[in-house]
Amino acid sequence: MAWLKRGDGLKGGSSMTEIEQLLARQARWQKSRKALSWPEKIRMAEQIRASVAQWRSLAGYNAAAAHKFKSVRT
Repeated sequence: MAWLKRGDGLKGGSSMTEIEQLLARQARWQKSRKALSWPEKIRMAEQIRASVAQWRSLAGYNAAAAHKFKSVRT
């Protein structure tokens, strides 16, 4: 599953067809999620929560390591 960020696939000179394709892909994704059972939706939400916590942990570790490295250099 690919998460869209602002500007993904919408580079300068994009045609309306590209935007329509992007919107159609998003609509298909939304419909597929709507069709899931509640237990499956909850399972996915729990997985995402765990994944986000892991990324935040890594981001904090990397920021602390960068700060430590900067302190050592000066």
